[in-house]
Amino acid sequence: MNFLVGQMDDTIPNRSDCDSLLSDALDNLEKTGTCYRFLRIFCEDTNVVEHIHKVAQSVIRFYINNQSTPIAGKDVEKVILSVSLNCIRKYDDRVWEHLREVYRNLYDSFPSEKTDSVIRRIIKQFPSDYFNKTSIIAVPLMMAIVSANWITYFLDFILDIYRVNFNYDITAFNDQELFNSFAYIYKGLSSLLSSNVSNDELDVSISGMKKTYKLSQYTKAVIVSGGKYIADLISLSIECLKKIDQWSNGLNVDDNSYYFKEFSIWASQYSTASKKNAKDRKFCHKRLPFLTFSNAKCLLNTFDINIPSDCDARKIAVNIILSSGIKVFSKPSISEIFGGYRLNGESYVIDEPLGLLRYKVMCGERILYDSKDSLCRDYLLFNDQGEEIQIDSDYVGTVFAFAHSFPKDAYFIKSIGSYSLVSFNVKRLQRFLLNDRQMVFSKDIKPGIDGCLVQRASCKSKISLDSCNVYTSVSSLIIKRENAIGLLLYIDNEKVDIQSSHTASFDLLRLYLPPLSNGFHRIICIDDSNGKKGLLCDYRIFVDEQFSIVGETLSRDENIIRIQSSFFKCLDARVPLSQDLIQLNFMVFNVPCIYHIISIPTIFSIDDSGIMTPDDPVFLSELKPSSLLRIKALSKNSSLKIYDEKGNILSETGSLRREGGDVVFSIGFLLNYLSKKSIRVAFCEDEIEKFGFFCYLHDKVSILSAPQGAIFASSADFSINVKGPNKVSVCLFEKNNESKSTPEYLLYQGPISWKGKSFTTYNYFLCERSGFWSSDPQDYVFPNTQGSFFLANIDACIGMTFQITHVSFLFKGYEHKNAAVSNIFVNIVAKTDDGDFLGKIYKLDSHKERVPFFKKTDVVVTFLEIFEDKTAYILLLDMDKDGMLVDNTSYPLSVFDGDSCLLPVGDEFKIKF
Repeated sequence: MNFLVGQMDDTIPNRSDCDSLLSDALDNLEKTGTCYRFLRIFCEDTNVVEHIHKVAQSVIRFYINNQSTPIAGKDVEKVILSVSLNCIRKYDDRVWEHLREVYRNLYDSFPSEKTDSVIRRIIKQFPSDYFNKTSIIAVPLMMAIVSANWITYFLDFILDIYRVNFNYDITAFNDQELFNSFAYIYKGLSSLLSSNVSNDELDVSISGMKKTYKLSQYTKAVIVSGGKYIADLISLSIECLKKIDQWSNGLNVDDNSYYFKEFSIWASQYSTASKKNAKDRKFCHKRLPFLTFSNAKCLLNTFDINIPSDCDARKIAVNIILSSGIKVFSKPSISEIFGGYRLNGESYVIDEPLGLLRYKVMCGERILYDSKDSLCRDYLLFNDQGEEIQIDSDYVGTVFAFAHSFPKDAYFIKSIGSYSLVSFNVKRLQRFLLNDRQMVFSKDIKPGIDGCLVQRASCKSKISLDSCNVYTSVSSLIIKRENAIGLLLYIDNEKVDIQSSHTASFDLLRLYLPPLSNGFHRIICIDDSNGKKGLLCDYRIFVDEQFSIVGETLSRDENIIRIQSSFFKCLDARVPLSQDLIQLNFMVFNVPCIYHIISIPTIFSIDDSGIMTPDDPVFLSELKPSSLLRIKALSKNSSLKIYDEKGNILSETGSLRREGGDVVFSIGFLLNYLSKKSIRVAFCEDEIEKFGFFCYLHDKVSILSAPQGAIFASSADFSINVKGPNKVSVCLFEKNNESKSTPEYLLYQGPISWKGKSFTTYNYFLCERSGFWSSDPQDYVFPNTQGSFFLANIDACIGMTFQITHVSFLFKGYEHKNAAVSNIFVNIVAKTDDGDFLGKIYKLDSHKERVPFFKKTDVVVTFLEIFEDKTAYILLLDMDKDGMLVDNTSYPLSVFDGDSCLLPVGDEFKIKF
């Protein structure tokens, strides 16, 4: 039975909402035959109670006066609801007396026998399996589940369930698990109560004790029937259980409702010693079997399992299945609980923990629990506390591993068949080989390729022009997936067998990859679970096992980076400090390729300046005597040298002070050199300069941010931000307008805004502010204070027509291809509220006249990316924002001659401005 229990809504309705809520209750009663949730709401407000009883009285009065009239359905529900509401508020052996009090006006107006007869006749019209000859009132009483004046007896019953079945602790159970637990309890009690349902007392044996619980015979009838009212009983049981748990843990319990008004009185009869007294049981928070490590042994720890009451406890056995055979434990620890028996959790020493490991609980041939393959492991990792750890978690320290192969520096403990138990130490994010797979402890797991990614490099083939991430090795592919059913994995167009495991986040699946050789690779994963192949991911990567940046040296003018690769000998790349990207040409199996490598010099900060690099100048006028310089990436034996603008050494110091991993240095003494136009501060290791920067007195400016490349925005603002003490001017001009005749724009240590023409390329440069306009190159501040950008205000594209030059699509559902196209155009008509555009797609006929290209000419256009060469990528969808693909198994070039659109959803189109 699947049922998710929510919080009981005890909100008291406003009088104006009463009729609406009453209508909902009647509809629910007609559809489901239950109304307990509404009864709980209604019984809290006497005004609502009176209103419902008045409605019922008017129905009963009508049928007393018209006894030959057939009883209508809604009238039955109105009376049932009223009688059930009276039962939930008051129930004892005087039910009919209470009804006569509620319907006093009726009984004063008509004979009692006549009124009773009509009420019985109406109730009989309600479809139910629970009527009996002795009590026509049984159905409304069962609908009330447990009346308010019986709730304290019910709390006694739930308290012992809390103690025996839950061991005073429900923190390990969610609402669905609590529901399943009570469903088990009431199913077990059903047969026990079936012969005793007419009595108001019930004896239940609890863990060897005898105790009497006072339950209404109609509450017992609900348990015995196991029908439509059982979910309401379970809902009430969970609510009582949670209140008892709050009270047991010393928390305040809200007992102000009519239904639970005597909760505090009930609780006061129990001493403090009767509150939470849970044993220190190792298994109460575990709902699945789990593995631990102790004294060089692997332990299987099992959890408490409820055994149905129809099982013979003498036949319960535990089977532990290993690769070498089955071990049977025929006398496990069993105790009696509400609803049946409990197999108590225990620990078992597992001599062969790798490979097949399966835990089964049997009652004769009946399987009560089966772990299936959840405990099977290719390797096992434990921390120094003996807890199993996953590679998809953050961990630093000692690792105990059961594995077939392991790191070279591992400490051997013992052999176990074909594998060994070893220990080794790991550092944060350190990768290690285990079972010939590269692994790392990290919980920052995201979908994609998992391996040793080179952060500062990418590689591009000059033939395909595809830019790829560079890895020294790869271990697995991670995808968003619950299981590997129906997955197809291809590497370089070859299908490979899938070996998988879940990560710490269970919606991610790890697919292990075989070792990949040096060079380009393509990794594709396809979902074929429903017979329709759908592409899940498509990655192009480049593997270079020997790639590394083995050393960097910063000289006065350049950064020297030593690079090692599997494809060329170790070389030194000399990079100006102002350049942050290196391009290296090399060959991969006779294919010309390019490495793009980011150059990152040492970083530093002064006081609260934030992170700075060597091309960020320091101004002496901004320093204070107490200013501190903090530098990263310097060794312990660093020294300092100060040069003037001609390269002469002004001073030098010995070893510098360190704090943590940084060099910290008081830089206030540089104010002694205010007479110099500029000075250079250099830091050396073993007399070799590693890092340096310039300090200027007053006449240099640095750009902090400026437009570069393509500016793609709905607002065509140009802003530039500089740092420096002087006033400077910016000169902007269109790329083809070399006269530089645009007016100057004044900057003073801050940004300005400017609007230009959309879809236009601009050049700019900065110069120091003088008394007259000057475009003399000598007035440039730095070489890097000039640049160009392409301004593209997409709002300005309305009314424009663009030619589509290329389409990117999936071939046969999974292979990614690009194709050049011609004679296809898209005209932008308007902008939508969500930022997209409406357009029309067409082609030109032989007379250069526009003709429809697709059956659907109206499209939604989304701009994805704009480039400096005046091209852009867009998405085209139909007006429902669906793809227009009809059949993507044929090569798309063939469809451009027809009038039907075979372009798939999500594919990208390249346009030219």
